Formats: sequence, structure tokens, C-alpha cells
Amino acid sequence: MTTDEALGAFPPALGQAVRVAAADDVDTALMLNEMVERQDRFTSPAAAVLAAVCQSQTARARFERTLDQMTTSVGTAGARFSWPEVVVGGGAHAAVYCAVRRALGFPAPLVLDDGRRFGGTFAASQAPAWNLNSRNRPGPLGLPGSGQALNVLPGAPMQPADIGGSEYQTNADLGLIIRCTLAMSAVVNRSKVERVAAPALNGPVEIVTADDQVIVADRVIVATGLGNPRTFPGAADGRVLDFLGLMRRWDRPFPLDGLGRVAVIGAGDSARCAVEALAGQGPTTGGSVAALAFPGLIDWYGCPAPNRSNWRECNRTRYQGIGALLPRSTGEIDQAARIRPMRRAERVTPGYDAVRVDGNPYDTVVTCIGYERQRFDVDEIGQASVFTGGRRLGRYEADGRVLTVGAAAGLGWEEDEDRRVPENIAGLFRLAPRTADLAALLGAADIPYQAPS
Repeated sequence: MTTDEALGAFPPALGQAVRVAAADDVDTALMLNEMVERQDRFTSPAAAVLAAVCQSQTARARFERTLDQMTTSVGTAGARFSWPEVVVGGGAHAAVYCAVRRALGFPAPLVLDDGRRFGGTFAASQAPAWNLNSRNRPGPLGLPGSGQALNVLPGAPMQPADIGGSEYQTNADLGLIIRCTLAMSAVVNRSKVERVAAPALNGPVEIVTADDQVIVADRVIVATGLGNPRTFPGAADGRVLDFLGLMRRWDRPFPLDGLGRVAVIGAGDSARCAVEALAGQGPTTGGSVAALAFPGLIDWYGCPAPNRSNWRECNRTRYQGIGALLPRSTGEIDQAARIRPMRRAERVTPGYDAVRVDGNPYDTVVTCIGYERQRFDVDEIGQASVFTGGRRLGRYEADGRVLTVGAAAGLGWEEDEDRRVPENIAGLFRLAPRTADLAALLGAADIPYQAPS
């Protein structure tokens, strides 16, 4: 197979984006030929092409910029038009749903995403900002402990293992896979959804956007993920950052510059990743050097362990590097420690020259305190879970015309699932197959496409 034949697996615009990324880059052009010769080892010929592009940071950055330019604006402010299937949210579950629908021959769904970059949480930054929790493995999706892959998007033409060999891949790797899958399987529109309404029993659903567009759909898939990060009052002045706000700094030349005295609030995986990034243990610190932005002492409110030995006992291997930055023993003044464990925060108060956490002053406070699920104004004509084979796939309302999938659906544990790691309740390995099954079970949407008026 030649490179041109492999590029035929891409839609024309995406294939052109690969050519632009490889233009005037001899090394990328050679790598393309090498990868295509080995395309039988990849998920698809498209995966071999993308693997070649990702070997060069210059080519990859150029490709990412072209992806952003592919985001369309379907209709103008105040327009009214129809689309058979509309997906609200542009993250991992939107990508899974769209990939499966296209693979089954259904029309490309319209994806409405209001993010800075489509691709959801994992695409919050183009640069690597944090590492994934699950080890990078090729092959089919499995369960934890099975030795099989966990970071898999069912139905996607390429997988994270196709583009990199690091033990723990980064958010940027999975984010790029999500973005490419959406570019290949959907029409992505930059729109903020204000309201989803089902005005009549068994009638179409109307989606109202922030710029007063009205999109009439036969089926709406809500794939908004965990929702909006919770935060404290005063976040608007930039001194109180949520997790994604911190991670977006990694697209700057000097992400750690100007943070000053830092506090992290939270006890979950997001807080762990934030501490890693601030302490220089993340996948990259960009152009930062100690002379410009040395990450000094970090006060961690809600730190899950008070000292190094306790940390080793209660944290998975993935986060063991943090333990070396904790005090040697509880209550001891350890000049070498760069993380100071603090009790759970009770008050965050922005002031004139500092943000105070329980009275202690900081220049920057990072909040990792969970999410609030995004809800829309849907006329609830019945609400229930979607089941198949005894397993919940999602939630539906408005007489089945609005379906919520993925983390947004709030699907609880099944009886046969391992509950020892609470964070796994929203794990991609757990919920993505359900989204794929749901996409495969649904029939065609009845409303024909009607151009924006």
C-alpha cells in the first residue's frame, strides 16, 4: 500500500491536513512511507499515517492547527435547520458514538462543542499536560488486571497505542485520537447549547444555542462528560484555577511562570495530576527552567497521605513519584519536602493581594473538587435507564428522543464490577463500550437533513 492509498482512508479535508503537516518535512515524509509499509500491524491504514505524523512534534503541531480549522459553523446566528442526529459535547463518548454510527452506515452526526478546542477534557491542552492512569497497551479493550488495553475508543479508526509507546501516555495522545475520530466521523460545530426541548410527544427535539440557532433533531445524544468543574467564589480573577484551567497553561511557553505561592485543594486523581504538573513531574514543563519558574513548596489541602511511607502504602504505582516530595515523617519539619500536607480546606477567600485558604495567603489556588453534571431544560416525558443484557448503557428522557451517555449519564456500579477504585466509575474502559453498544442498537433517525435557513 502506498501513502496516497493510505490517505484514502481519511476524508479529503483530513487527508489534506496530513499532507500539510508533512509538507517540507523530509523526516515525516520518510516516516510516512515506513509506517505505511507496516500498516498491517496497526488498527487501520489511517492509524499508520497518524503514527508517522506524531513522530515529529513540528508535524504534529501543524496537524493539530489544521484540525482546529476544520471546525465548521453550520448556520448563522438565529438560523433554524434540521439534522437527524445531534451530539452535545465533543469528547471521548461523542467520538465513540459518532465512529460507531458511521461504521454502521448512518449519516454523520452533528457535534455541538463549545470548548476552546474540540476533543473534551483530554484535549484541554495541545501540549502534554498530564499522564493517563492506565498503562499503554495495544490490542482489544479489557478490564483492569487482565493485561489488555484500557485506553481504547471502540469503533475509532486509530487508538492511543498506535501513536506512542510511553508506559503512561499523555492527555494529548488520547485527545488527538478523539479529535481525529470526530473529524472523520462527524460534522463538528462550535456552539454552546442553552436548551434542549421536546415540545410535543413523539415530535422532534429542538436545540437552542447561545447565538439563537434552533436545530431540529430526531435524536439528541448528550455526551457532556463529568460536567463543569466545581470551584470557589472569586475564580474569575485568574488566581483561583480549576484543574482544566491549570492544564491549559501547558500550551504557553512557560506554564509554571508567575504562579507564586501555590495551594492545591482536592484529594482525587485530578489533584494528584495537578501536583505532579506543579512539581515538574508531569510529561513536560514546556520552556520552563528553574531560573524562570521554580516550582517551590506546594500546600496540598486534602493530601491523601501525611508522609512518604504512608503514600507508598495507599497509592498506585502511577503516582509513586509524588511520595518522594512529601515529608519523611508526620509533623516533622523536612527542608527537602516540596509538598506540605494540609487538612481539608474549609474556606477560600479572594482578597486584595492574595487568595486565602483557611486564612493562609497564596498567589494561586488550584481547585480539584469534583464536577457538576450539566443539565438542560428537557421536557421530561418519562425518564429511565437504557438496558441491554442486564447492563445499563445510558439514560433517556423526552420519550427516548434525548439520550445521555458516558459519564454524563451517572451510571452506577453493576453487581459484577470491581468497586475497589472509586474513580473507575467514570473510567473510559468501563463506559465507552456501553456508548458503542447503544450506538449500535439504535435505528436510523427519521428527520432528513435540511440546510440552515
